[in-house]
Amino acid sequence: MENILTSPLVQGKLDAIRGIFVKHTKVEEARQMLLLSVAFARRLRENSSTYLIGWSRCGKSETIKRLLQEQTGQPISKKRIQLLHGNGKRFLYVDLMGGSTPRILARQINFNIFNDRKSLRLGEEEGTGALIENLNDLKVDGIILDEAQNLAEDGVKKLARFILSIENECSAPLFVVGPPSLVKMMTKVDAMSQRSGGIKMLPPFGFADDEQREIHAAFVAAFSDELPFESNWFRDNEYDHHMLRATFYAQRGRPGRHSLLVEAAVPHAFIRTGGAEPKELMKEDIAAGFDRVFINQEIMHGRNPFRSEDYLRLPQFPLSVEQEKSSD
Repeated sequence: MENILTSPLVQGKLDAIRGIFVKHTKVEEARQMLLLSVAFARRLRENSSTYLIGWSRCGKSETIKRLLQEQTGQPISKKRIQLLHGNGKRFLYVDLMGGSTPRILARQINFNIFNDRKSLRLGEEEGTGALIENLNDLKVDGIILDEAQNLAEDGVKKLARFILSIENECSAPLFVVGPPSLVKMMTKVDAMSQRSGGIKMLPPFGFADDEQREIHAAFVAAFSDELPFESNWFRDNEYDHHMLRATFYAQRGRPGRHSLLVEAAVPHAFIRTGGAEPKELMKEDIAAGFDRVFINQEIMHGRNPFRSEDYLRLPQFPLSVEQEKSSD
């Protein structure tokens, strides 16, 4: 089995699946908003912050990363702070997953990107000022703060001051990316909400009514069309209510979870074929992957929706973001 799991064929399938990104309507709307913000800042010399708010695994970070690659021709690496430049454009991308404060962040960018050693001794306000001066000198086209809610370790007001300083003094637009909790932070500081240059939400797909089910079905179909198999269970049962309900139970309308679900099934398809490249991704592969990765999550209640006996015993579960909130 170890030889199967380390096979280049398995890794090739996984890489292909991880490269799938369905540009559904909400993603395309977010992308257009971001492009407009860059255009306004560059051509009309108007600056404000643009907010991209998304639930976990709903594609907010992936939307940003793919747009940056389109703009610069450079892929995003795993570095926490990076300056992307190409095609005559420059963007500063900051991943704040690990948390920070405005003072520490300004110091790190000034030193790591601009080699500005003098700013290491500066306080929060002066350090932010030095950062803005460096960004303006370089003529950066945009600044992205990904998972920006983690920049509020010293409090929301300090995050607000940092954002407002960039809006007031920096020539580049600021893109603030984070979860719904970021909206609550904005409303606590009136100046932040008043100066917003736009906000787009990337919520999970729903399954509560015909319209939501149709949108969810379209996503599953589009994703399935890109899978690196000659056939797959999702496409063979396209728009079948029971397939879609089982799939929604597993991924709860989140594109990232859907990708993880399919990725989890891939090794089991190879195990089923004894290591030979499988031509089909079968329901039994998906069920086995679910058992390995998902079934012990609390929201699954120990039920595997891809096994008939469990599907018939699925508990009541939330079919929309609103129902998730009410069940918390």
